[in-house]
Amino acid sequence: ETFEPITLKHDGKISVYHPEANIMHLSNTIKSQLEINGVGADIIDVDITAKMNKAGIPFHKSYDVVRPYVQKSLNDGNYDIIIDIHRDSLKADRTTVTYEGEKFAQVVFVIGGDHANFKFNQELAKKLMASMEQIVPNITKNIVFKSGHGVDGKYNQDLHKRLVLVEMGGIGNDEAELNRTSAVLAKAVSQML
Repeated sequence: ETFEPITLKHDGKISVYHPEANIMHLSNTIKSQLEINGVGADIIDVDITAKMNKAGIPFHKSYDVVRPYVQKSLNDGNYDIIIDIHRDSLKADRTTVTYEGEKFAQVVFVIGGDHANFKFNQELAKKLMASMEQIVPNITKNIVFKSGHGVDGKYNQDLHKRLVLVEMGGIGNDEAELNRTSAVLAKAVSQML
């Protein structure tokens, strides 16, 4: 997953998926921001899309493909919070908020309801949202709750009570907006911990 302004800047083409200029760069930014706020962070650095393409696995099975890597990380370490970072498919006019003259990519927390941990995941998302809202009003949108037929319903959140899926902005948000939001998310996580 990537952002149109970032791919345009990278190689002059507008795209919502890119092998290099993608969401992994945002993960590194968030990791750096967490460390600035005194929170250690790890990244599961696996090109899931490449693995899926090689095996002919459809996109909607991506959570199944990444699951063993998440399980291994959880077995190898002790984590206070796990953040699964994605982006929304909406345009920037629906995923951007301005505060004190600066633009921020809005955040949506997605909770899968088809597992026993969902109330814990949801409570964590609510706490993070409240903290982020104190820093930048309207930076978060309502929690998206998904369960039932036709949706994943777990998003690997069944693996840990403190795993949240975060959609950072949408396809039209630029790097500066995403960086500002990354700083807000990192500060909120550090305050919560």
